[in-house]
Order: sequence, then C-alpha cells, then structure tokens
Amino acid sequence: MPTPIPHHSRVAYYARAATNSDQARRRLADQAERARAQLESAPDWTLSQITTDVGSGRRLQPGLRQLLGRAHAGQFDLLLVKRLSDLGRSPDVLTHILSELRAAGVALRTLNGEVIDTTASTGGCVTALLMAPHECQQATTPPRVTKG
Repeated sequence: MPTPIPHHSRVAYYARAATNSDQARRRLADQAERARAQLESAPDWTLSQITTDVGSGRRLQPGLRQLLGRAHAGQFDLLLVKRLSDLGRSPDVLTHILSELRAAGVALRTLNGEVIDTTASTGGCVTALLMAPHECQQATTPPRVTKG
C-alpha cells in the first residue's frame, strides 16, 4: 500500500559513499547540494535534514541508523536518496530499512529514475517485491530459532 505524502512535506536526504577518499567526500557534498537545489524548486517540500555516511552498504551505517530513529520520531515525511543502493547493498539491510520506513509512515523516493516511489502504487509494489523474501523467511522461521 502506498505511503501518502502530506501536502506540505518535511524531507530528509540521505547519501552514502563506500570509501573515505577526497573524491568520495566531494561526491557526497555535490549530491547534497544538488538535492538541496532540487528541493528549493519544490514549493510543497521543506528540507528537514541531510545525512551522509561513509562505509559499506552491507551493514546499517551510524548516520542512517540515526535517520531511522528520527523517522520514527516523526521528524520527516519523505526520504530522498539518489539511488536505492545508497541505503544498502545487502538484501537484509535494505529490507530492514524499507520495513522501518514503512513502520514510521515515511515515504521513499529515488532521484535517479529508479522505480522506487512508495507514494505511488507501482513503487509500493516494487517495495513489496523487494521485501517479500525477507517477510517470507520471518513468517516461516520457528519462534524458537528467533529467540536463540
């Protein structure tokens, strides 16, 4: 089911670089500046925060962990990323993040043309497909296994 965006949305932007090189840091700064400029042209959107991380997409990075906490605290309505892989490169990490955003009532949109826009029915379907293996595994794992 699509996550509706309020008429006037508070928007967070997230970007991640895999390495701590000067070039990667410049790319993160450039991405943040482009997102800021794009948001200025959207009158119904207010930039709430920009969060960046440097590290592997195979695990939840500290800035993204804090961002999810702010999502649950209701500090923003929409999360923008350049591409889905900025959130995570591991299916487990990605499904965890998508699940957390859905639970917080936060919509997700990518800026590079990927079909990820949880405010639209197609984006909701794509998200559901991405999460299906994870949810199936959770549903079929006996409680004694999850409790250790």
